Amino acid sequence: MKTMIETFKINALNAYQKGRTTLAANQHLVLLFFIVVLGLSLRLYGIGFDLPNLYHPDEDAVVMPALNILKTGDWRPARLEYGSLHIYTLTAVFAIVYSLLARDGQIPGGIQSLPIFQRGDFPAVYPIPEFFIAARAVSAIMGGATVFLVYLLGVRLGGKRLGLLAAAFTAVSPYHVADAHFSTTDTPLFFWVTLALYLIVRVHDNWESDTVWAFIGAGFIAGLATSTKYNGVVLFVPLIILPFFHLKSLEDIVRFRTVSGVMAMGAGFVAGTPFALLDIPHFLGWFSYALREYAEPTGRTIATWQWHLNFHLNRPHAILFILGMFGFFYSFYKWGKKGVLLNSFALALFYAVLNQTNVQARMWQPASMVVYLWAALVIEWILDRLGEWQRIAQWQQYIQYAPAFLLLPLMLVSMQYGRNFQSGDVRTQAGNWIRTNLPEGTHIAGDYFMPNVNPDKWPSTRSFHLYQNDVSFYQQQGVEYLILNEALLDFNRFSPELIENYETMLEQVCLVETINGSFLGTTNFDIKVYQTPPCTG
Repeated sequence: MKTMIETFKINALNAYQKGRTTLAANQHLVLLFFIVVLGLSLRLYGIGFDLPNLYHPDEDAVVMPALNILKTGDWRPARLEYGSLHIYTLTAVFAIVYSLLARDGQIPGGIQSLPIFQRGDFPAVYPIPEFFIAARAVSAIMGGATVFLVYLLGVRLGGKRLGLLAAAFTAVSPYHVADAHFSTTDTPLFFWVTLALYLIVRVHDNWESDTVWAFIGAGFIAGLATSTKYNGVVLFVPLIILPFFHLKSLEDIVRFRTVSGVMAMGAGFVAGTPFALLDIPHFLGWFSYALREYAEPTGRTIATWQWHLNFHLNRPHAILFILGMFGFFYSFYKWGKKGVLLNSFALALFYAVLNQTNVQARMWQPASMVVYLWAALVIEWILDRLGEWQRIAQWQQYIQYAPAFLLLPLMLVSMQYGRNFQSGDVRTQAGNWIRTNLPEGTHIAGDYFMPNVNPDKWPSTRSFHLYQNDVSFYQQQGVEYLILNEALLDFNRFSPELIENYETMLEQVCLVETINGSFLGTTNFDIKVYQTPPCTG
């Protein structure tokens, strides 16, 4: 018996030591696992926010066309301002959701009973929220998968530590965490762009040993990215540059392999957006609409580059942005030709963004993983220099954990986004206040982010900005109360005339109530209720 116990102890000790050795050898995989799980968890928490109310202004632009395909069987998307790949992806997901709901008897009217809204319809309330939960889950999962792809790209560029750092930045980035809660094309585009860039760098590394099909595959994925959202077209820049790093003679310029990447990109785009060829007028109509959206004059008092700079320097990710700007210059030296490929994409995208009149924070997102890689490169350089400093060499094993002091604040902000989503939007609170405090029949007016109320009970006038019209306009319509959302009060987007209209309106109306809460996950926004003259006190 004693011999058996001793044998068991020896085997247990050997197993423990072997486990420690295996864990130490695969420490980076364990860290990667936790980073990906963390990124996915942050993105999934709160994805059902405020349903059945639809509060994000862009979700219905892809969800409703997907539901319409499911309902009618007509594969031509009703809207094409973003391309159609993600619409088709959601259609496949919705077919599964519908089958499950129908099996449980939750759609008694059958597929023809699915309601289809037009974009911007008011009130935006969808009676079958499971479709939107599924659509948001797709974004969250693609966001989590992107964290893994950023790791792979980082390993290609500089090794496991660089990959882990960049993946961690991506996982806890508050902006990406918040955006992955929405069923829009931005997070899927981020996924496809990151995959395309990884494949492009991989093709560069293996140019001599790979066949032409590797380059074709990278180009095809770039086309799918463009089919998700048109600004993915910027991927053609590294696809054009890549072959020139490997030309052996001028004759190689006209070889099929040299142009195969860009040709495959076109094929990938058509595969994801087939009606770009099958119905050219329909496609061109929506494509021109998308171009007009980003090129119309706005009369803003601030330049586009200033708006974007203000955005990056006044958000939680500001430290990553600042570090990234230093890393940009260092990356050309450290990454060589691979740095040129990656940076050419980022610079081309930034150039396109800064030359558009419309300003949206999400415009920079497709290249944000490059910024995180730049930031990781700087952090890695700092860690290496600290490791060489003799006075603190004894602390070397602890220095490697220093980036946690940078990641922790970002993670806490991202967790707060999830709590905000879970607790509900300020528009829900405002809608409850209206139903409680304003008698039915009270005529109200609101802006584009107006709370959902029943217009049959509270007659509603809605415009993008309330201050596009003066108070007399609302008085003539019999409007008694104005519902103004602070989320639209970005004076850096306003023309001087619009600012003057806003200030003039506030001088003429009476503040009745201020309702504070989160707006699409962002903390501390106000919705203010004003009474039009004559005020009753």
